[in-house]
Amino acid sequence: MLPASSVRDFLSAPEGRYYCGRRHAVFAHSPTLIGFASWGYPDVDDVRELLKLCEIGVTPGAVPHRFIVDLRALELIDPRTFGMFVDFTRGHREALGRNVVRQAQLRPEGLVGAIISGFSHVARLPYPERVFGDVGDALAWLELEHDLGTGVLDELTRIRDAASGTDATVRSLRAELDSSSVRPLAEIATRLGLSRRTLQRALRDAGTTFRLEARSAWLRRSQSLLREGDRNLSWVAGELGFSSVQHFSTAFRRAMGETPSAWRARHRP
Repeated sequence: MLPASSVRDFLSAPEGRYYCGRRHAVFAHSPTLIGFASWGYPDVDDVRELLKLCEIGVTPGAVPHRFIVDLRALELIDPRTFGMFVDFTRGHREALGRNVVRQAQLRPEGLVGAIISGFSHVARLPYPERVFGDVGDALAWLELEHDLGTGVLDELTRIRDAASGTDATVRSLRAELDSSSVRPLAEIATRLGLSRRTLQRALRDAGTTFRLEARSAWLRRSQSLLREGDRNLSWVAGELGFSSVQHFSTAFRRAMGETPSAWRARHRP
């Protein structure tokens, strides 16, 4: 797919092209396969632009199509932007019901994923829609050829990584957070050979924050420890730097919507 230079440019001729904003990318692989990806913590301006781009699916010339929504890299959802999506759906109910054959949403785990799963009930979607954690299941439900679907999603991932500022600085930060216990921002910046302000600016440009990155890192680490081995929760909590199992369980449940024990029972081989 080729990049469009602006929202207007994309909307004028979307087929075979994509447009990338700060925290979203909308694509039209063909008239019958369109969608978008969103990441980080989109604000009201981001979502306003995203919904403008989504008008490609409700214009008079739109044809029946399958729609892919990739939200696996979404960190947080603002209640205001959630309401904007609901209003968009209600305002275009007739066109969406006529044009969208099926929609598959790819979600992250945890509370954000739970909110995404509940969207269809709140918005009362006028078309078939399902939420998936597995790419293969989503593509099968959309009745898309697997190679075609994974190719589109891989391309979206490359677009997202380039647009979200996932450059050497952000990748280095994530590697540092994943390889050791979480440290203060100033200490991490020093280990990366950067000033505190430079690191904060790089994260801001990437649509994320140190707090979000640190939270994601300890969640990845906690899930890895829970999935592997037979260590008890006290050991896991200690490895993650928590003073007690209770503190760890509370933090994990707040982030994931379930206790560490329940999550382990569902995910450990």
